[in-house]
Amino acid sequence: GSMDVKQAVGGQPAAETVKKPTLWVNMGADGEITLNVQDAKHVPAKLQKLAVKGIAGKMDFAQLDLAIAELKTLEPELRTALIQPQAASVYEDMIALMDNFKKQGLVDLGVSPL
Repeated sequence: GSMDVKQAVGGQPAAETVKKPTLWVNMGADGEITLNVQDAKHVPAKLQKLAVKGIAGKMDFAQLDLAIAELKTLEPELRTALIQPQAASVYEDMIALMDNFKKQGLVDLGVSPL
């Protein structure tokens, strides 16, 4: 089946909407985090996809902070992060990740369903 729905905000066509830079965050196994920047004008291609390895199965927030700081320097308008957890992701880790992003200036946060 299908359902006809309309967007509540923004009645303009997709071609007229301004694309904002977005950081897609994939939570992997062993604390690994993959950062994928989309719709960024000033981030070079080699930095649009970064992997931050975990330490002893936990996220390495120090390395993550460095990566985000570099991305924010290149793309100051980066304010949105969308987190993609895995089925084995721990809820507390997602909350810690969201807190860390808020401290870095990424205030528009979302969690992608599994």
